[in-house]
Amino acid sequence: MADVDYEGDDVEAEKVEKKDDAENGDTDEIRDRDRDDSRDRDRRDRDKDRDDSRERDRRDRDRNRDDSRDRDRDRDRDRPRGPPPDVDKMYTLKVDNLSFDTNADVLKDKFGKYGEVGDVYIPRDRYSQKPRGFAFVRFIDKRDAEDAMDAMDSKDLDGREIRVQFARHDRPKHGRGGGRYRDDRRDRYRDDRRDRYRDDRRDRYRDDRRDRYRDDRDRRR
Repeated sequence: MADVDYEGDDVEAEKVEKKDDAENGDTDEIRDRDRDDSRDRDRRDRDKDRDDSRERDRRDRDRNRDDSRDRDRDRDRDRPRGPPPDVDKMYTLKVDNLSFDTNADVLKDKFGKYGEVGDVYIPRDRYSQKPRGFAFVRFIDKRDAEDAMDAMDSKDLDGREIRVQFARHDRPKHGRGGGRYRDDRRDRYRDDRRDRYRDDRRDRYRDDRRDRYRDDRDRRR
C-alpha cells in the first residue's frame, strides 16, 4: 500500500487559504474604495447643490433689487414735477387697458402728437405701487383731446389694445385723493366706529340683563 503524502496536501491547502485571504483582502479594499468614492461623490453633489442654491439666491436678490429700482424710477418719472397744473381748465381722456410697462413719458409722447398735453397721471396700487392699468391724459384744448381720442382709441400700445374716451369722473386733484375725498373717508370711518361701539354696548347691556334675570330666577328657586 502506497504512503499518502499528507504533508503535501497541507501545503497545498495552505496555499489555497492564503490565496482566498488575498482575494478577500482585495474585496475589502475594493469595498472600502467604493465607499470612499461614494462619499466623495455625495460630498461633491452637496457642495454643488449648495453653490447652485447660493447662486440662485444671489440672482433673485439682484433681480428684485433691479425691479425695485425700476419701480422707483418709474414712480419718480410719473410724479408731477413743479407746481401742480391748473387741471380745472383742461380736458381729460381716460386711457384703459394699459400695459404695466407703459409710463407717463410714453403716453405724453404718443398723445402729444395731437396737441399740447398738460398733465399725465397713472394711478398706482396703494400697497404694491404697481400701475393699475389705466391713466388720465389732460389736454389744454378740447379739439386736441377729441382728435387724440379718435386717433388713439383701439390702437396698439406696448402690446395692448387701448381704449380711449373722455373721463366721466376727474382724477383727484391732490395725488391720492383730494381734501373732500379724505374728509368723506374720515367721516365714514368715524361713523363705522360709532356704530360698532353702540352695537357692542347694546350687546353688553342685553347680556347683563339676561344674566341678572337668570341669577334672580335661580335664587327664587
